[in-house]
Amino acid sequence: MSERENVTDALKTLLNAIAEALESDAELLQAAQRVAGLLLAQATATPPRAAQAPEPMPVVQVVPPKEPIRGPKQVLEFRIGDSNPVETVLQGSTVHAVRPIDRPEPAPVVVLQPASRGATATTADLPDLELVRRSASLKAQACAAPPGAAADRLMAQIDRVRDSGATPADLWMFDPKRRDPEGLALGVTAYEALAVAAELGRALDKAGRIRPGGDLERHFALMAQAQSAIRRFIDEYRGEVDTDQLAMFRWLRTLTSEERCGILVERYMRRDDVADPADSAHVKAALKAELAALESSIKVNKILDNIRYKADRIAADPPPDPDEVRRMDELVREAAALGVRTNDGRLIRALAPAAGVLEPGEGASNEFAEAVANARERAESSTQSHEPEEDARLEPIVAEATALLRNRGVRRLVIAGGVDYPAQRRRLERDFDLEEVIRVEAQADKSNADLGSRIAAAHPDLVLVTRWLSHSQTDAAVDSCRSRGLPCVRLPYESGLGSVRVASAILDQFGRVASR
Repeated sequence: MSERENVTDALKTLLNAIAEALESDAELLQAAQRVAGLLLAQATATPPRAAQAPEPMPVVQVVPPKEPIRGPKQVLEFRIGDSNPVETVLQGSTVHAVRPIDRPEPAPVVVLQPASRGATATTADLPDLELVRRSASLKAQACAAPPGAAADRLMAQIDRVRDSGATPADLWMFDPKRRDPEGLALGVTAYEALAVAAELGRALDKAGRIRPGGDLERHFALMAQAQSAIRRFIDEYRGEVDTDQLAMFRWLRTLTSEERCGILVERYMRRDDVADPADSAHVKAALKAELAALESSIKVNKILDNIRYKADRIAADPPPDPDEVRRMDELVREAAALGVRTNDGRLIRALAPAAGVLEPGEGASNEFAEAVANARERAESSTQSHEPEEDARLEPIVAEATALLRNRGVRRLVIAGGVDYPAQRRRLERDFDLEEVIRVEAQADKSNADLGSRIAAAHPDLVLVTRWLSHSQTDAAVDSCRSRGLPCVRLPYESGLGSVRVASAILDQFGRVASR
């Protein structure tokens, strides 16, 4: 038996004896209450001024519990001398648990300045989610294993879990004598969901996605639901705390604050709003889908960086080597297989430096040929001279639409979808007398909710939804505008961004929508 276990057993014996004595001897109980009252009063007293010598630390310190006590159990945390604090759980005169708490001394308080938008939020001071993932995965296995040989094999891994920061109270599901094994079934998926939540958090951190203004709402909402389900499962089945759930909660609470990311998580971050463990299978599947999408996004970015590097080399030393062109073709096909369309702005920008000298050739893939053609079109559009002012402004339909926009106070227009052509935006600003036209490009590695958020972040007076969005993106953009009270106009599928066609759509839709 280890020295730590000897100390724990001795403390259990001592505390049981003290509890029984307090219960049977009224005078001794009254004296203990007086001592505790003095100690608690001292703990909450005003600290001495810096100029005075510090008060000597009492031999026994009684610390009020941080969490409210539920049911007949009582939780007492104390330390003797300079030792690490010890937490006990008592029910009546029986001590149920003695938990050494290896808690480091509190660090000096550091006031964090709000992070600038786009800057990666620091996570160095937060719980290690890799330890949460490992520990939660092991607990899920323990909940699933019936008593016997399988449980015994898992018991051999307890020490590793303890080394990662878990306390003995976390490991109750390893006990072969546990009651109602069927009741642990909910714990299997609940702990599995928590493990995936921790894995997603680590992946977001590693990819540099944890930053103010990032697309984190859905990720954090699912993580919050996963940790909250563990808390309800523990409360209903054991009434203990779980360090992995608390670590995930602290990680989320810190990062959602205004000082870090400023993300609003509307559910499952309050004590009176607890998730149902029965929904954990759905939460786990959604977390896995988000993790797969993130991994795909990381792959796409690496491919696009490679394409951009090769395009810069070709532009610096034309004509291109045929082997280099074939490799670029392969990269474009890899990106297309991951959901990047040939008119995606990121792909077109990556190819742009070499668009004028790239020749796909007869054996090129359709994806590569289309992407190069789109890159050339963009390059040509950006160098085109302005149309004569009188061309579109003298058209009666354009003049009528311009008057309508001016009457409705429309000064900022957002174009949702397609590729950004600066000359095109300048032409629309000129023809419709607008202060600014902003292009919000759809991104294959971002959610539809992110598209709606970026549209709203531009603070438009009117949104123009183009044909270059997918059906789901179009629906998401329109629904987002409606929920935020932003008027929007949908261009017909066959319509481009010519001023006459845009004017026709504005007159046909904006007047009716704005008058409701």
